[in-house]
Amino acid sequence: MPYLVAESQAGSSGFPILLVLLPFLLLALMFFTQRRRSQATMRAQAALRVGDEVRTTSGLFGTLRELDDVCGHLEIAPGTVVRFDRRALLPAAPDEMEKGR
Repeated sequence: MPYLVAESQAGSSGFPILLVLLPFLLLALMFFTQRRRSQATMRAQAALRVGDEVRTTSGLFGTLRELDDVCGHLEIAPGTVVRFDRRALLPAAPDEMEKGR
């Protein structure tokens, strides 16, 4: 009988460690995932060129007509150009452009 009690106590000693480590592991996973996503967005924004089909973070699609360090000018209809902060511009995926037309 004492052998069974000793086994159950030894088996439960790892559970509190798991409860302490699990939140830290989840935080680390979220941190690295967000960092990777942020770097991918920065690379995509740095690759933008005049004439590219782009979309804004608000969902507006258009053609990039002018681009500087701060803002980009987007042609959303023939003769209609709007100005957006450069951080709000992302390359439009080809399948998204086809859905919008």
